[in-house]
Amino acid sequence: MAENAITLSVLHEKIQSILKSEFDDSTWIVAEISELKVNQSGHCYLELIEKDPHSEKILAKAKATIWAYTFRMLKPYFETTSGYEFLSGIKILVKINIEFHAIYGYSLNVSDIDPTYTLGDIEKRRIEIITRLKNEGVIEMNKELLFPTVPKNIAIISTETAAGYGDFVNQLNNNEFGYAFHHKLFPAFMQGEQVETSILKAFDKIFQHDSIFDVVVIIRGGGSKSDLSWFDNYWIAYTVTQFPIPVLTGIGHEQDDTITDLVAHKKLKTPTAAADFLISKYYEFEENLGELETFAYNHISEKINYEKASLNNVINKVVIGTKDNIFNTKQIFNSVQHNIMGLSHKFLSNNEMKLDKLPQKITYKTTKAIDFSRYRIDELLRIFSFSLKQKIENQKHKLETAENTTELLNSDNLLKKGYSITSQNGKIIRDINEIELNAEIETVLYKGRIKSKIMQTKK
Repeated sequence: MAENAITLSVLHEKIQSILKSEFDDSTWIVAEISELKVNQSGHCYLELIEKDPHSEKILAKAKATIWAYTFRMLKPYFETTSGYEFLSGIKILVKINIEFHAIYGYSLNVSDIDPTYTLGDIEKRRIEIITRLKNEGVIEMNKELLFPTVPKNIAIISTETAAGYGDFVNQLNNNEFGYAFHHKLFPAFMQGEQVETSILKAFDKIFQHDSIFDVVVIIRGGGSKSDLSWFDNYWIAYTVTQFPIPVLTGIGHEQDDTITDLVAHKKLKTPTAAADFLISKYYEFEENLGELETFAYNHISEKINYEKASLNNVINKVVIGTKDNIFNTKQIFNSVQHNIMGLSHKFLSNNEMKLDKLPQKITYKTTKAIDFSRYRIDELLRIFSFSLKQKIENQKHKLETAENTTELLNSDNLLKKGYSITSQNGKIIRDINEIELNAEIETVLYKGRIKSKIMQTKK
């Protein structure tokens, strides 16, 4: 058996001969860059792989080299044409020469690259991710969440050194209305291979305290296509769709939307625009509250003015009626007195002989009639005075009640006394017919707010 064996060098020579005969010219191949390293001499060393499109299992692997003189031309050509960095994780179409060395073994030497293939592959992957999210029925889920009426507590996913993060926080803290926002940074990488892992970890941490926060904002602040391509990621997008509170993006690229932008509750073109959006929501709430206070004030003012007019009308009627009654009573008194005096004179003239006996009797009857008339006048005055006082007191009580109602209907006092303001999508709910089952509402208390989901309504 030994006499039929060949040496290792002979084996390699045969392999080399076969490779030269089968691949005597350059060949174009498609592969994914798994690893990429550039040494001090400028030579680029790659590990190329092929994956099963369904299982992601590696089907083939090979080492490749782009010599420095070639790499200096290919790299800028690829990045300028495609708009993406030449780095690991992308699929490439490259022209290679197969080399087999007796000592160093098998390797591929890259001599050319086609950037248009990478562009097409990236777009194809975007479409595949978007289609998958649509087929799973989740692509609109975060957009369908009820946005908080007052988004005060904000969870930020960004990196502390990013200019976009600084712009966002500065705009928020120094808003012209003096609104107070509470925000916390959950650090994550905004580019590079750790983007997916770090952002998913940040979402996990926020989820542990989701009842504290009103909204999540992902802040980056611009960048190249390749920088933003890290956000064309299925697992980041899927996590956004499943998150229980609204997610805003301020990644900062006006021309192109990443898949994360696509599934977010709202995409803002810059971090500053994201801050302005949150400030505008606060302003809308304040405007609605102001309109409610104005409505209540005008309604109560109209009621008070009406009651004042009614009271003045009653007072005028009572005063005029009292004067008329006093005048009529005086007239009656004068008439009675006149009649008595006339009868007395007539009686005296007809009965002069009995004059000596009548003065005492006449005086008594006259005094009695006068006393009765005076008593009647005093009684009428007492009755009218009591009636007038009673009506004035009643009208004062109505006026005080109306003024107290005005004070009670002040929104702050209502909240202090245990009342609350319930809204849906920023609109105050006044009628149970305005809401539906499974809708989410927010209830503002004097201290704090409650988010609720409608399970049952009763009319």
